[in-house]
Amino acid sequence: MTNTSSSSASFTNTDSLSDSDDTWISRFHNRSENSGLIMIHDSFLQDKFNLVGLMRYISNLSRSFDVIKNKMPSRNKKEEALLYYLVHQRYILTNAGMEKMLERVIQHFYGDCRRMGCEDIPLIPLGLSNNPKISSVKLYCYNCNNVFDPDNSLSGLDGCSFGSSFAHLLILTHKENFPKKKYGNYIPRIFGFRIYEEKENQ
Repeated sequence: MTNTSSSSASFTNTDSLSDSDDTWISRFHNRSENSGLIMIHDSFLQDKFNLVGLMRYISNLSRSFDVIKNKMPSRNKKEEALLYYLVHQRYILTNAGMEKMLERVIQHFYGDCRRMGCEDIPLIPLGLSNNPKISSVKLYCYNCNNVFDPDNSLSGLDGCSFGSSFAHLLILTHKENFPKKKYGNYIPRIFGFRIYEEKENQ
């Protein structure tokens, strides 16, 4: 599977990242397990409407939000990271977020399908649930509908950061970027002769 790394543009209040910025967001994105995430646009992150309903997962939502915005020092890293994951899940369903994710996917950022016959089919990150702490991120092949575990740092990322709907909505929204190709099943042979399985007596 192709293993690529995220780009490192300079971080501003709009949409970029730099190693020199000593902010919570820059440090968060510099962790290897978070390399698969895109930068949430500041205007989306600032809008507290996008936090509605997240209090059930995060006990001190207001403080975690202030930490992410670099207004307070970090106190609960797990809750702060979880908040960013959940907001990220919502952001990638917007037009702006989906466009950024589309660019990454078609550039094979998340790798290629491992199934024989699906070579060069880009994988799409997928969460098995929209809720946190259910499973880690998986990788979905739209051609054969198989789901794989990442074999890189993405394996440490909570699947809620992408959720269960994003991959399929991306494909439906941008069908022209996800053409299917035929693939055949492997046929076992011995000395060139196909092996036929005997049917069990009923």
